[in-house]
Amino acid sequence: MSRLVRIVIDVGVAGFFVALFLTREGPNYTPHSVIGLVAVAPILLHLWPNRRWIAKAWSRDGWARKLDMSRLNLVLAASTTICTFTGVTSWAGFSATDVPHTITGFVATGAAVVHGFRNRSRFRSLLVRTAR
Repeated sequence: MSRLVRIVIDVGVAGFFVALFLTREGPNYTPHSVIGLVAVAPILLHLWPNRRWIAKAWSRDGWARKLDMSRLNLVLAASTTICTFTGVTSWAGFSATDVPHTITGFVATGAAVVHGFRNRSRFRSLLVRTAR
């Protein structure tokens, strides 16, 4: 995957998180729900080129060296997955998942901000190499 495509995907994922956060309130939750469902594709596209890092971080050798980032990514992945699942069930009318959806949504948003901040140097170097 080219550097430019990875940059576009990363910026797109960040944009989806912002859009989800901004559309979380209101009388009409359809935009929020549609954005959430569509966001699954760019998130998976973001994970694909990072699959070696993910596998290495979760290996026995990599876990100790990448412990903080692995924990952060685990929180981000779990909260995003639970938020998506509870969002779909909530949208389908199962109101018991409203509170877990809200909580995991805030956790996922916070974890995404920290994830972006912690990876800022990698993103910056990707931008610099692409600009050359």
